[in-house]
Amino acid sequence: MNHFQLGRLTGATLTVLVTTLDDSVWLIPYVTKSPFGIIHAFAFLLALLGLSIACCILSISIKKGLDFDEEKSSFRLQLIAVVFCWSLAFFFFYKSLLKRRRRAQQESQPLVVEQTDTQDTTTENEESYRTAQPLTVASLTTFGFLDEISYFPALLLGNVFTPWELCAGTLIAGLLMIGICLLTARVRPLVDFLDKIPLYAIITCFATVLTAQLLLDVFL
Repeated sequence: MNHFQLGRLTGATLTVLVTTLDDSVWLIPYVTKSPFGIIHAFAFLLALLGLSIACCILSISIKKGLDFDEEKSSFRLQLIAVVFCWSLAFFFFYKSLLKRRRRAQQESQPLVVEQTDTQDTTTENEESYRTAQPLTVASLTTFGFLDEISYFPALLLGNVFTPWELCAGTLIAGLLMIGICLLTARVRPLVDFLDKIPLYAIITCFATVLTAQLLLDVFL
């Protein structure tokens, strides 16, 4: 592996880690409080890797579906990636605006406190973590990260990463996320910092890079 491939692999790992780490907080009790933590961690890795493989299959299918000569095909793939990334960036930006507006409306309403038996709820949650729930972990991973990785096919179409680099980076990032969950008390500031980075900002960065690559290919 040369330095260029190592750099792309590192970039893929950081991309997956930064994109999904803030939404993996729910995994902490399944890994730390359950005696089946290893099983839950394995289910999490399999589901996360499965999502990346699905992105790879989707991008490969799109590439094979374009029956053009190599030069035109490369241009159209880059164009699709650019349009897809910018569309997702605007979509998640609009979604964040709606979330802020909804949050502002809730804060303006009078707070009504309902008395509940918090002790029973806590006990029930603790008991639920004591049983093996790999399907629950896999489902939460799959449906929880669908929107987070929705722009990965565009990165593959734009040749930012290769399918191998994305899958390997996903596996490494998944292992790092499990390690962070085990050390959550020490790395909580990192999780809070990543949580403040909006998804649309990350996608906008990649959309800008893909747009610059497309313009360079056209005019140079």
